[in-house]
Amino acid sequence: MFETLFQRHTVLSCVQRSFVCWILSLLTVLASVGISNGQLVDQEYQLASGYYSRGQWDESAVAFEDFIKRYPDSHYADIAHFFLGESKIQDSNFAEAYVAFQTFLARQPRHEFKPRATFRMGEAALRIGKSQVALRMLESFVRDNPQHELVEYALPYLGELRLTRMEPKLAEKAYETALKIYPNSKLADPNRLGLAKSFQIQGKTDNAVRFYQYVASQSNRNAAGEAKLQLGMIKFEQGNFSDARKLLTEAKVLVKGSTNNYEVTYWLARTEMETGSYEKAHEMFSALKALPAKEDLGCGICYDAAVAALKMKDETLALEWLTKLRKTWPENRLAKKSMFLEIDILRRQGLNEVALDFCRQYRKQFDVDELRYNVTETMGRIYYEKGDYPATVSTFRDQLSEHFTANNGQTTAPKLQAQRATWQYLKSLGHIGMGEYDEAIKELTLADANNKTIEMVPLISLAKSTAQFGLKNYSRAIAGYQTYLSSETTGEEAARAYAELSICLAESDRWAEASSTFNKLADLKKGDPMVAATCQYLADKAYGAGEKEMATIWYERLADPAYPQEIVSRSLAGLTWLQMESPRSAKATALFERLTNEYPDSKFSAQAVLARAKHLDEQGDLEGASEMYDMVIRRFPEFDLAQIARLRQAYSLQARKDQASLESAKVLLETFMEQNNAEVVDSGAVEQLASQALVDEAIYQLAWVNHDLGEQNQAHLLFEQLVNDHQSSKYWPDAAYRVAKQAVAEKEMAKANKMIESLLTRADSPTEITARVLYLQAQMAASNNEWAKVSSQMRELKSKTKDVQLQAKANYWLAESLYRQDEFVDSKTIFESLQTEIPLLDEGLEPWTLLRIAQCEGKADQWTNTMKIAGRCLIKFPKFSAYHEFLFLVGRAHEAEGRLEEARKSYEQVVAHVTAQGSETAAIAQWRIGETFFHQENYAAAIGAYYRVDSLYDHPRWRSAALMQGAKCQEHLSNWRHAAKLYTQLVTEFPESEFTEAAKARLSRVNQLADKPEVNIKR
Repeated sequence: MFETLFQRHTVLSCVQRSFVCWILSLLTVLASVGISNGQLVDQEYQLASGYYSRGQWDESAVAFEDFIKRYPDSHYADIAHFFLGESKIQDSNFAEAYVAFQTFLARQPRHEFKPRATFRMGEAALRIGKSQVALRMLESFVRDNPQHELVEYALPYLGELRLTRMEPKLAEKAYETALKIYPNSKLADPNRLGLAKSFQIQGKTDNAVRFYQYVASQSNRNAAGEAKLQLGMIKFEQGNFSDARKLLTEAKVLVKGSTNNYEVTYWLARTEMETGSYEKAHEMFSALKALPAKEDLGCGICYDAAVAALKMKDETLALEWLTKLRKTWPENRLAKKSMFLEIDILRRQGLNEVALDFCRQYRKQFDVDELRYNVTETMGRIYYEKGDYPATVSTFRDQLSEHFTANNGQTTAPKLQAQRATWQYLKSLGHIGMGEYDEAIKELTLADANNKTIEMVPLISLAKSTAQFGLKNYSRAIAGYQTYLSSETTGEEAARAYAELSICLAESDRWAEASSTFNKLADLKKGDPMVAATCQYLADKAYGAGEKEMATIWYERLADPAYPQEIVSRSLAGLTWLQMESPRSAKATALFERLTNEYPDSKFSAQAVLARAKHLDEQGDLEGASEMYDMVIRRFPEFDLAQIARLRQAYSLQARKDQASLESAKVLLETFMEQNNAEVVDSGAVEQLASQALVDEAIYQLAWVNHDLGEQNQAHLLFEQLVNDHQSSKYWPDAAYRVAKQAVAEKEMAKANKMIESLLTRADSPTEITARVLYLQAQMAASNNEWAKVSSQMRELKSKTKDVQLQAKANYWLAESLYRQDEFVDSKTIFESLQTEIPLLDEGLEPWTLLRIAQCEGKADQWTNTMKIAGRCLIKFPKFSAYHEFLFLVGRAHEAEGRLEEARKSYEQVVAHVTAQGSETAAIAQWRIGETFFHQENYAAAIGAYYRVDSLYDHPRWRSAALMQGAKCQEHLSNWRHAAKLYTQLVTEFPESEFTEAAKARLSRVNQLADKPEVNIKR
């Protein structure tokens, strides 16, 4: 606003001309003095002065600079700095002018040029952005030189500074003073503009408008143009776009050719945008030959031009403007909005990879705020659409964490809850994509609790149902699907919801509803493979459930020749299965014959019989199922099918878990093994037959049957047989883990370590098996107090397992290992994080986690926290096996805070408690009882307490410590012989003690005093 008022020749008016004339006379005098001295320095100075007097500012500046450099000690040097500053400021080189005036004032603080130099230094400081210095210098100038001719210019400068610093009241005072003192100044209209601006900032719009209107009516084109611009902006903000357009159009004519042309154009274009004339607005933006120097204005032009282009549906043009904004002013606040808008455009154009790269750049460049949350959400959505579910989960996990931290954990406001609900919902979709349905449900439960919008209700309901569907909790999934479909009945998601809902209804035996729901799917997605797949599932399910009528309807639908041959053959097989309600019926046999004759190569023929057997299994018809399995073996002699039939029969029996079924399964599997061995021997083949591929499965299954029968030794032998004889089996890792676990239990560590090493180096070991092996290995290390190894193994375990329970256990042992290694801060952090995972830990570990937290607080001398935790736990865990540890911590807290009587009572409770008997903690507590007496200088009582440590406990460190302290007490009582006796006992019984050397040193002294009278204190 003020750039046109005080540029370069602000004060080069009559004031400047008169000053130059005065300077010329001064220079002549100075030069005459120099010439009379005949010095070369005078000639050089006269040359620089001549340039200055003729207004040759560049030459003058160079000459004065050269003079100062060559003659720094000359009596002209100081005044040369002044004229150097004047030359520089006239050439708009404000930075160097600032330095010159600063130097002059430092060297000549009382010179007659001081007022002008002070003004000039303030003026230069203003122009180079040193507002604090400018303010100080100009205020000093006005205060000290109220009658100076340059006050006319200093006051507007002060007004400008105050406005820049958003101090409109002080700006108002400066401008009012200027107008009062200099009502007819050429700066009167600019002063009125400044005064109006100060009113405007203070919200005194009517006052501001009055001054703007006055200036707008005057002959000063620039000032009038500025006034009309401001009036137009006020009208714009008031929503009066018609008046705004008129005023801004008039302003544009007046400011043509000045820097204000950019601002007028900007607001005029904004007015056109507000009235829907986007093409006209964009034309105005495009007509600007270049962007303005003012950053905020340039950014506003680029951003709004992009918005106008978008309204014109020209996304390419919009991207050009946004790119220009970001590259020109990358740190501006609108650069953030620009990049966000670019991401949105790229998404609409389907350029997700480019948009994703922009999202990553945005997250690196900008801090956490609302817009960053939107960008991160977009990033997560792109990952989800790509099918990168781990990245989806990670992105929204980070988002939720950032949001929580940024709001200091206070996320209960409705807006914040709504945001978190959205991100928790989107994170749950990632978990669903990864098959982590339990995690998805946890997130959705939180999303449901946080949700504040009606729009999210069906989405959360659908996601919850999808997760329950994945967990096969079909009945729980139904309501959510129905909620979603009550508001959404078209589109891909609705189709999927219809398909999954129909399956859930069928799984819940709600066949009529399943049929109705499927029909909606069929109408919505005619000919879609989803319809055929759902129909097939429903038909098979209906068949398995004995719903003959429903199964027939669905199988007949699939028999349509329009479907692929495989589907048709399968549906015909299904219709055949429906007739096999009784395996002994002639009709069933005839249909079976027809099925196998007409489709001899179809896998569905053999599978039909196996399916029938399975159905009979589920119905409890063991005899019928056995006949079906026998039929497979007889009619389909391919060994794999026959073996599958045998193993299926064994599986079905094992699944029942009763003793008789398990015995039958055992016999069946043992027979399988015998027959298989016989076939291999009879064949005489060098290579194993194809049937051998199932032997490992049979051994593995038989091992578990024996396990279920309680025959653990036999089960263990079978697991070992599988490990030794079938090293390529998919069951080998689990069997090897069982063998290793048994070896650890039997203390066969060499065997256990060998098996563990094989498991950890085996490429095909499932991640969860590897995780459990690491856990087993860590338990071994813990039993040997190898805590550094435990830390390493538990960290590796956490990176490998997705089992939340195993993760929690790993965290527990990691925290415990860190505690044992005196890394109390990290240990406490992990133990605290475990408080939300207590149900996942082994029963009884909760008090241990709290005990460790309390102990860590004590290690950090946070005894108040220790007291709070221990006090609560004494009430909550009265049967805790280490109950005395909490009592001990209470004592330590009392002692640390100087409450020795209370501390002693707690220590006495420790010593007396049943869980502490014989423990080191009890020994320490007894020792600390002595310490409390010692600090109270009750040495006799302290001796008695220390004596109990030595007499009652078998902990060498604390016995030796008690002897040491007891001897010191005897010294305090001048009982030198008793003291000597105790020191001697310590040195003799505990030669390796940390106190031995000190005891030896003190023993020498007390022996010298032993002949003195002593106070008899009994130990």
